[in-house]
Amino acid sequence: FDVYNPIPAVSLTADSTILCIDANGDAIPGTEPVIDTGLDPALYTFSWEVDGTVLPDTTPSITASVPGVYTVTVSNANGDGCFNTASITITTSSPPLVFSANVT
Repeated sequence: FDVYNPIPAVSLTADSTILCIDANGDAIPGTEPVIDTGLDPALYTFSWEVDGTVLPDTTPSITASVPGVYTVTVSNANGDGCFNTASITITTSSPPLVFSANVT
């Protein structure tokens, strides 16, 4: 008989697609978007990259610490070679505006 292993269905969600930055253009700690596949790590393996650079993360969700296009490749954990990919774009906020005033 034939064994059928479906290609993983994957889509990405994020609590926000905007990375908040400070006046220096650095990410504000604690405001980084979390990107999630919603998939079970017991059933799938995960390989993440941002703008083509492979990330060390191998979990079903990651925290976006830089802007760019985040792509995950999800494979069946049984090693059958079936995989699928999904991407999401994370952009940056505008830097905060700085105002000054003299009170007399």
